[in-house]
Parts: sequence; C-alpha cells; structure tokens
Amino acid sequence: MRYVTTFERRGIEKGIEKGLGEGIASHKASLNTILQSRFKRIPTQINSAIENINDLEALKNLVIKAALAESLEGFQEYLDSIDRPANKVSEPVADYTPTRKPRTRKRR
Repeated sequence: MRYVTTFERRGIEKGIEKGLGEGIASHKASLNTILQSRFKRIPTQINSAIENINDLEALKNLVIKAALAESLEGFQEYLDSIDRPANKVSEPVADYTPTRKPRTRKRR
C-alpha cells in the first residue's frame, strides 16, 4: 500500500467534502424541481425545511418521496417526520477547551 502524505490526505478530505457539498446541492435542486413540477407552488415552510437539511441520505429519500407523494400535505408530513424525529434523544454536547496552543511553524 502506497504511503499517503499529510498534504495528499488533506487534499483527499477536501475533495470528499466538496463532492458531498455538490451532491447535497444537487439533491436540493432536484427536490425543488420535482415539487414545483408536481404541485406548482411550494410553501416557504417546505423550502426552508429543505434548505436546513444537510444529510445526503435524507435528501435522497425526500426526492423519492416527492416523486411518489399523492399530495403536498403527505409530503409535508413526511418532511416533518424527517426534520423532527419522534424518538430522538439529544445528547449533551461537551465543551472542549484545549489546554495548550497548537504549535506553529516559524517561517524562514
């Protein structure tokens, strides 16, 4: 297996993040296109809920649901269940404060 340098690893991570961001944007655009073509006018509540979703799998499921939903109200119910899961328990977030400053390289 070939050794991957730190710079290569960072480049790969940035590429993955960029690809994920493009996939999310693409699915949001597809979702809006499907909803507009099927139901003509989309309420702002639905648009804002879609814009707040950054989970690619959830967006994939929403695209399928938008294509198969019998009504806009049915899609709204599904969107609400995705947006606010019934059984989700939030975990407390631990605050992290570094004890030392990170080392910096001196420029020559």
